[in-house]
Amino acid sequence: MKSSGWYVRRLQGAVLLLLGVAASATAFAVAERQRRAEEREEFAAMGDVHALALQSRLSGAIEILHYIPALHESSKEFSRGEFARFVRAALARDDVVRVVQWAPRVPEDARARFEAAAHADGRASFRFSDHAGPGVLATAGERDEYLPVLYSEPEDRALGLDLLSVAELSEPAARARDGGRVTCSVPFHPPGVPGDALELAVFMPVYERGLPRDTVAQRRAALDGLAVVSLSAEPLVELVLGDALEDPAFGVALIDPAAPAYDRVLYESDLGLGLAPEDDAALAHAHALELADRHLQVVLTRRSFRAKRPWGVLALGLALTCLALLAARVASIVTGLRRSVEEARKLGQYTLHKRLGEGGMGVVYRARHAMLRRPTAIKLLRPELRGQAIARRFEREVQLTSRLTHPNVVAIYDYGKTPDGLFYYAMEYIDGISLAELVRRGGAQPPARVVFIIRQIASALVEAHERGLLHRDISPANVMLTRRGGMHDFVKVLDFGLVKDLEDRVSEATDPRKLLGTPKYLAPERITSAASGGAAGHEEDGRVDLYALGAVAYYLLVGDHVFSGTSITELCQQHVREPVRPPSWRVDGEIPAALERLVLRLLAKSPDARPSTARALRVELDALELTPWTEEDASGWWARYRDEFENTGERAGQTLHSDAAQQRTVAIDLAARSATQRSA
Repeated sequence: MKSSGWYVRRLQGAVLLLLGVAASATAFAVAERQRRAEEREEFAAMGDVHALALQSRLSGAIEILHYIPALHESSKEFSRGEFARFVRAALARDDVVRVVQWAPRVPEDARARFEAAAHADGRASFRFSDHAGPGVLATAGERDEYLPVLYSEPEDRALGLDLLSVAELSEPAARARDGGRVTCSVPFHPPGVPGDALELAVFMPVYERGLPRDTVAQRRAALDGLAVVSLSAEPLVELVLGDALEDPAFGVALIDPAAPAYDRVLYESDLGLGLAPEDDAALAHAHALELADRHLQVVLTRRSFRAKRPWGVLALGLALTCLALLAARVASIVTGLRRSVEEARKLGQYTLHKRLGEGGMGVVYRARHAMLRRPTAIKLLRPELRGQAIARRFEREVQLTSRLTHPNVVAIYDYGKTPDGLFYYAMEYIDGISLAELVRRGGAQPPARVVFIIRQIASALVEAHERGLLHRDISPANVMLTRRGGMHDFVKVLDFGLVKDLEDRVSEATDPRKLLGTPKYLAPERITSAASGGAAGHEEDGRVDLYALGAVAYYLLVGDHVFSGTSITELCQQHVREPVRPPSWRVDGEIPAALERLVLRLLAKSPDARPSTARALRVELDALELTPWTEEDASGWWARYRDEFENTGERAGQTLHSDAAQQRTVAIDLAARSATQRSA
């Protein structure tokens, strides 16, 4: 008979076995839960990347709208051929855009003239039409005014159709006209286009230059027409998410939550996914997208988890119990590495190709987005500044500049932090030449070209000032000339690193006695205010930027700076005390008297003697009776000098690369310096 000890040992073995099995099962369940949690986290991170790519592609698709007002200003009665040449290059690069259209505002008494002009242009069937039903256009009835589609690219679609007669388009078209902003329609079936595909139409109002637009009535009276871009969701999703869609378990839906239920689904990879995206999905991620003033939503799903379950845990039995602690440690290390890789990937979307240069706070690289393949400039905060107050100003530069949408202001694409905590932001890469480089190589510029350039800078300042932002470092090094949408001498204003928010004075990160800016372009009131510790002088407003803009105009006309002191202190004293010698005294060529008077007013010591606002300056520039600088003049110059400045390499690229290294902004403690001079 077996002893009781044997039974005890067997019982202990059984207990140990049960405990081992239980531990193994528990470890299996924990590992499975952890694996699923990590897969959800990974899927959410992938969803964020896809959503960012979709948002960027959406924003890029309607970028052409921002250049049509400039085309309109350069040739108010532009022809069908001019319109086609302007948009075809953009359309060739973007399959998302279905059609770009121009719809002028036409009063009733001009209807016959427009129809006759279209017939003479070879479009014999052109007529003003109303939308009378699916695929049906009828002759438009009489009313006070129309918004007919006059030009359409790439196909002559719905020519003559009055946008105000289409139910889905009339409301956003009216909002664009009356509100002076870019608007987006609900999903709609394009009139006269077969099939069930839905499109979204984005509208930008174009107003007659110089007319007031402060009220709805004034904006209606000043409207010249609407530029329209129609987008299709299917090529957008398939272009951006093509590789992901090859996974049969992966699903994507693009929806407009505010649209009627029968038209809210713009795209769905599987039937019904857009109406009930999470019914059978093991993984789901929703992300908001913006298109003009409309909010869309992209939903990504996966119908099952990957079948990589830890079955080996059960087979290992009691051995796995002993190895659990080691496995947990390894899992912890792997999780940490995975998170580090994820953080690196956030910046890793951009491939850094070449260091271009550096400014006072950051280093700039030329880069390319891994998915969008577009050239980009990446600016990184210097490591030694991390955690200092100046770093907060660097981040504030991005947040304030990203509010601006004017086409003459450099566009901010993205910003964030690297895995080791360095702040960065991505901006559009400008392939062109700075005004400083232009004068260094070409000397004084023709007055007509100077007015053409200065007006674009003033237009950029109009938006900034009316949003309560000052640039405070307008200088030749911070203004680029480039080409955009077939236009030459297109201006881009860069480096809002010294931008000031007039609505948030406590956010100023510098001592009032420390004067930031480019010394040769500082307004007198900024110098006197800094010298007195902020207690004297004028309160800063948009006229400090207008003074700097006057100094830039002077530099372009003369080929030299307004003042050329041998030290910073001497320069500041000249800005405050020395009279400005008229540009005509310093050059042999003729400078129109009216232009010279305007430049000298901009350089007045007293802010009250300058134009009151950037908008007022733009009106005065438009009133100058000068032979205009034409597109033919600009394209001719670029054809002659393109090889010369492009062969200099990156010197003709982003402004911070070389020019900022030579004209870096400075911090001057003027109050302390004045006290030292007095004691001496």
